[in-house]
Amino acid sequence: IAPDKPTNLTVTNITSRSAEISWQDPENHGRYGFSRFWIELKKDNSLILNITTGKVNKYEINNLTPDTTYEISVAAESDYYGLGEESITSFLTSKEGECLKNRICLMQGGKATL
Repeated sequence: IAPDKPTNLTVTNITSRSAEISWQDPENHGRYGFSRFWIELKKDNSLILNITTGKVNKYEINNLTPDTTYEISVAAESDYYGLGEESITSFLTSKEGECLKNRICLMQGGKATL
């Protein structure tokens, strides 16, 4: 049995050029557990990033394009049963120059961060 999908996939600290993603381990690790996470990043339905992170539950994505919607998916992988189901979410990078002089950057959803 492959692992379930990771839970609580969240995108934070979104800027015009970067974002941080984090998630929790799947509730069901599968019959033999899992050994890594796969991350895929898509822009306009084209795959632009495909990496593994080991058992790390966060990743910083850099070199993004301003004012662009991305889709991110994360899946746990078992050495014996392969990839489990993906958790998927999307996010919009901010426009270039949305940071104010006091270094507060406007983020998606009207949130602000230092």
